Amino acid sequence: MTGRHIGTLAAWAFFSASCSPQGGREFGSLADGGKSPGTVKPIATTKPANTDSPSSVSSGNATSTHDGGPNPEASGAGSAPAPLETSSPGALPSGAASMTSNPGNNHQDDAGEVVDPAQDASETQGGADAGDTAVVDANDAAAAPTVTAPEQPPEVVVASAQMTPTGIALDANSVYWCNIDAHTIVKCPLTGCGTGAPTPLVTNIGQALGLAVDASSFYWIEDASPSVDANVQKCPITGCTGAPEKLFTFGKVHPAFGVHVTGNTLYYASWPHLGICPTSGCLTTGPTDFANIPALAVGSNADSLFVAKSQEGVVRCPLTGCAGQINPVIAAGSVTSFAIDATHVYFAEYDYLGAGNPAILKQAVSRCPLAGCGTDDPEVVASGEISPYAIAVNATRVFYTNVAHGTIVSIAKP
Repeated sequence: MTGRHIGTLAAWAFFSASCSPQGGREFGSLADGGKSPGTVKPIATTKPANTDSPSSVSSGNATSTHDGGPNPEASGAGSAPAPLETSSPGALPSGAASMTSNPGNNHQDDAGEVVDPAQDASETQGGADAGDTAVVDANDAAAAPTVTAPEQPPEVVVASAQMTPTGIALDANSVYWCNIDAHTIVKCPLTGCGTGAPTPLVTNIGQALGLAVDASSFYWIEDASPSVDANVQKCPITGCTGAPEKLFTFGKVHPAFGVHVTGNTLYYASWPHLGICPTSGCLTTGPTDFANIPALAVGSNADSLFVAKSQEGVVRCPLTGCAGQINPVIAAGSVTSFAIDATHVYFAEYDYLGAGNPAILKQAVSRCPLAGCGTDDPEVVASGEISPYAIAVNATRVFYTNVAHGTIVSIAKP
């Protein structure tokens, strides 16, 4: 890939000095192998789920199991039920009647008492007496089938051969991401693209680094260069049929990284700025800056704003901004993106500076409680030969863009 090195995040002067006419981000000189963005390095494909347990299922398929072994009806077996105990002195063979006949008109019941035929007829019509034994069909006694819910393997490659995937977002059905070298935003089902290609939603855009979705639209922020403005734009969630709608612009002087949408408010992280704009746009009035802060990503929950600061980790601020109280949550020098659920902050560490600094060289997906890890180490969710640039979560899985490998990956939450 041609263009500007991602390491320009180190300082705005360095950023300006290292811009190229093409305005591209250089992801090739990374500590994970110096891969050129156009080259996709294969990684492990879908790992199979554990099949040792009878309740395990393959991805996308439900499997019925029975606690007591195979269901006779399902197998077609017609095995006879086991002999049943009776109240008579001798055991009855399987399927035998519970009353035996005498040579005379009268007969004895199971207890040995003489029964009048008329009484016997009334018992036959009205039901068995206390001494009679019911014969139970073995099929009726079989345990009811237990149907397990579909589940995915621990790791799924949602898509591969993508052209430098960066920003990522989720809704209930789909995963969306930016391909900055293809100048597109695309989507696939949460379970993966399968043998098909991702669905393009918008093409011929700038280099989109941050992405957010709501029920009606998707939003992205484009990086700046000496020849390209840093814009925040949106399209209908079904895709653009015409030109994207521009919400506001930073001009050519701000590197732009992250967007986050909640309600009618869009938050942006555009180093050195952090602020808001209505989702309807603020092209005329301009956005509202909260503070000068080296912000790379932004998110929120009901009571707090979370911001990833360059080479500092993730901090927690009031919803009104980070100009005042700032509480450290994660102390990590290479956080490029994070996502929040009800209990944890999940974050991606990636050597975006490309400097090989051991202090920020870790490349992993980890998590901490919302209040922070304190003196404890973060819990590692995924590590190894990965380059996680952006991250998103839903109730059960973590999704990330594996930027240098050109893949979109989902993994099960711990």
